[in-house]
Amino acid sequence: MDDSTLKDSKLMDSITPWLKALGLAGIAVLSPIHGMLIATGFLIAIDTITGVWRAKVRGEKITSNGFRRLITKIVAYNLAIVTGFVMQTFMLPGIAITGLISAAIAVTEGKSILENLSEITGVDLLSAVKEKLMGKKDQGEK
Repeated sequence: MDDSTLKDSKLMDSITPWLKALGLAGIAVLSPIHGMLIATGFLIAIDTITGVWRAKVRGEKITSNGFRRLITKIVAYNLAIVTGFVMQTFMLPGIAITGLISAAIAVTEGKSILENLSEITGVDLLSAVKEKLMGKKDQGEK
């Protein structure tokens, strides 16, 4: 080993424990929202699967551009949830920012999944869900 390699190795040995500690601290701070992050990932996965299936039913070509949008969506949604959590925890306690952001993401992804499945099956699932919800609301008001 030459001198520069030895110095680089010592530098990495001294930095590694700090990076591990920083990573563990980040996990600890974000642990209250891990369920939201996992649920978001699950919804994105289901939307992606149904979206690819829908494209195959339509005879569309699957391209890397679609998967590029997938990566953007994953990063953007998770950053939105983390940002909401930081704002709620450290700046605006008492306002359910994280829950509102997660709900908006869930509704967006849920609607997209229903649209995909509607086209795959030929059944307007979104309208069926709306009718069921409205029917339950009307029954509850009587």
